Formats: sequence, structure tokens, C-alpha cells
Amino acid sequence: MAKETVFQVTAHHDTDHVCAEIVPIFSHLVHEELLEISKLIHHQSFKKGNLVRTPDDQELVILNQGNLKIYQLSASGKEQLLRVMGPGDFEGEAALFGVKTPDTYIQALTDSSACVIYKADFQQLLLDYPTIGLKLLEESAGKIAALEKQAAFLSTDSIQSRLASYLLDLAEANETTAVEIPMKMKELANFIGTTPETLSRTLKKMAKLNILTYQRKQVQILDEDKLEDLIS
Repeated sequence: MAKETVFQVTAHHDTDHVCAEIVPIFSHLVHEELLEISKLIHHQSFKKGNLVRTPDDQELVILNQGNLKIYQLSASGKEQLLRVMGPGDFEGEAALFGVKTPDTYIQALTDSSACVIYKADFQQLLLDYPTIGLKLLEESAGKIAALEKQAAFLSTDSIQSRLASYLLDLAEANETTAVEIPMKMKELANFIGTTPETLSRTLKKMAKLNILTYQRKQVQILDEDKLEDLIS
């Protein structure tokens, strides 16, 4: 890999449990339990472009600040973007149960900070708090559903339909029609299965139809109904 994994590990404190608070699998726990989990957390910071996780790593990564991308490498070395992580998202649970994720990497899209729980500590957590396992299953099912949805829209012939679906999902997730695309346009093009040139032309066409306005990565959806009509 061209990118080197570079991070800084900082000391953690019992009162510093922000990662435990924002991750969905811990959201049902009480204050005292969150404090116990915070003792197991290792804080790491990453510069834009750093590798956060490789296929050989065995830990749970919980994103605190910034954006990370999860991608796979084909045999030819081509990247296929799987999803973009935002604050509160987590990844790595499969490896904690011995499931290998070959050719899957996490890389920082921006300067980011994350919390890491190592395999042995996480397995002990599941023994101490069995309800975390149930929450983990719920969240993992959601991830699988999202990947299935991505596979479905990649089979759609229309790039316009794929982009419309992505923008509507982004607006729903952020609860606003003014959204920021959390990746480079080249990466977005890869994500929806097209080229940067075609992506640019599609955005311009949508702008001419008064469906949206955009400037670089900032998109303002003007007409959600028209955008939905583009989804085949």
C-alpha cells in the first residue's frame, strides 16, 4: 500500500467516554457502565490519507470526529468504495469474531480521531454486558442492508438514478436538504459506479432542471419530489 498507517495514541481518562456515548451499540448503557467501558478505550488520531485499519487488524474502530472511507481492493489494485464513516459509526466487529475481511481497508478522508477497543477487551465486554451483542447484531444487519441497497442501485442503468438515490439518502441521514458530500468527487463517482466526468455532467443537468444547486462538495436540494422521480 502506498499510504502508511500513522496515528497518535493518547492517554484516556475515566471521565472521557465520548466515543462510548455516541456509538449505537453502547447507547442503552447507563453512566456508570459507560465509565467502565471508557477504561478499555484507546484514543487515536489520524491525518488525512492515513490508513486506519488493514485486513490483519483485530479491533473495533469507533469514529469520534472526521470521516473515514471503507474500501476493498480488487486483484488489479482498483479501489471499490463500500461506505463512508461519520462520527458514531464503527467498523471491525467481524474480525472480533474471527471473520476475515480480506482486501478491506479503512482510510482517513479528513483529519480524524477514533476510539479503539481491542479484541480481548471487546469479547470480555460481551460477557459482562450481553445486551451489547444484541445491539451489535441490529447494527450489523443495518450495514448488510445498506450494502445490499448499494449493490441494487449499482445494477441500475441510470447514473442519474444512482446519484439521486445517494443524495436523498444523504439528506435523510443529515436531516437537511443542504448536504456536504463527505468524499472527493472522484470517490463519489467510484461509489456510484461511474466516471468523474459523467458525474459532473449529471450534476449540471440536475442543476439546469432546478432540482439542486451545487458548489464543489456543497449540494442544496431544491426539489426532493423531482429528485425522487429520477429514481427508476
